[in-house]
Amino acid sequence: MAGDAGYPILGSLILEFVGLGLGLAGVREGLPTSLLSRWCGFGRLGSALIGLAIGISSLGWFGVQNGVFAKSLAYAFEGKLSFAWCAVISGLATTLLVAFGYRALGWTARIAVPLFILIVVYAAYQVLPGHSTAEIFGYARDRAATITLSAGATMVAGGYIVAALITPDISRYCKDGKSVFWMMTISIIVGEFIVNALSILIAHVLDTEDVVSIMTQSAGWLGAASVMLAVVKVNDINLYSDRSG
Repeated sequence: MAGDAGYPILGSLILEFVGLGLGLAGVREGLPTSLLSRWCGFGRLGSALIGLAIGISSLGWFGVQNGVFAKSLAYAFEGKLSFAWCAVISGLATTLLVAFGYRALGWTARIAVPLFILIVVYAAYQVLPGHSTAEIFGYARDRAATITLSAGATMVAGGYIVAALITPDISRYCKDGKSVFWMMTISIIVGEFIVNALSILIAHVLDTEDVVSIMTQSAGWLGAASVMLAVVKVNDINLYSDRSG
């Protein structure tokens, strides 16, 4: 069990170093990822290919996240609105919000991030007490699914590596390098080590990996609202990075 802790630690350190390095370049030059890649030796064609790869990945994540938003919206409407219509509404609403630019991202983040963290902590308080360590970690059930440290770290870092690569799109608005350092470090500590760890433990107890089910089972409507706001924040960044490219 102790060895499993190495997966998120090593993977998160990779994300920290990649995001911090690119973030510092972004704040010093005041350029987004696409332009940084062009003037760092990749040239016009190379930077275009990098931008295309990031754009495809961001749009793919937009689709995944929009599906989560739509499922939460369908829960809020108690099934009266189909998943397809919920997906259309959530996608259009998120896209329109990006039109307001960086200030809109800051506004949604100030609301979505604290609320989501509070709901996750509340869900952990509601779900985890009364369960033994073996039940929470699901050690006996998952023992046969052991993976290597390198594979686990790759899964952690690979799942968020595009977010690290587009750090300059956000960090170019920071005041200085110190602000970029704290932005990345706090994001890793809170996002990877606290929120994700609690979410994994809750998922073990509820025996589901569906974030909407987890949040709605543990916090009801408030959980669904926090998921929708968090998805808006993530998808706004995805679309904003595509626009910056």
